Amino acid sequence: MNAVEYKKSLIIMLSLTEKIYNNTLYQCQALKSNNLELLGSLLKEQQENINKLPEYKGSHQLTACHAEDAEIESIEENINLMLDIIIKTIISNISIAKKQKDEIGSSICLLKVNRNTIRNGYFKKSSQQYGYFIDKKIGR
Repeated sequence: MNAVEYKKSLIIMLSLTEKIYNNTLYQCQALKSNNLELLGSLLKEQQENINKLPEYKGSHQLTACHAEDAEIESIEENINLMLDIIIKTIISNISIAKKQKDEIGSSICLLKVNRNTIRNGYFKKSSQQYGYFIDKKIGR
């Protein structure tokens, strides 16, 4: 493989990592706005882009003659930098998602408690054993 083909594959990989990074930022916005439909489509799109990465990385191996090219080295550094940023952003997104999951779980628990309180406190049917009965029809 010559240097031109290798450089083209690196440029494609760089564009894919940029797409993945932008997608990750959109995921963060979708998480913050609680838009789960958008998040689902973004995750699907990101997985497709991630699946394309090994095609370019595995098919083009770096040879000794390519190692000295400064432009190739800078592209590789940019790819590695983008991947590091993507990983940090994904970790941040995961922590946001975990926080939202915990909030939803506590909301569900509160709903169950409130439902039981209303059923047992206000709508509980029990026979009256003591007290007075006032007939409201007598005075009319």
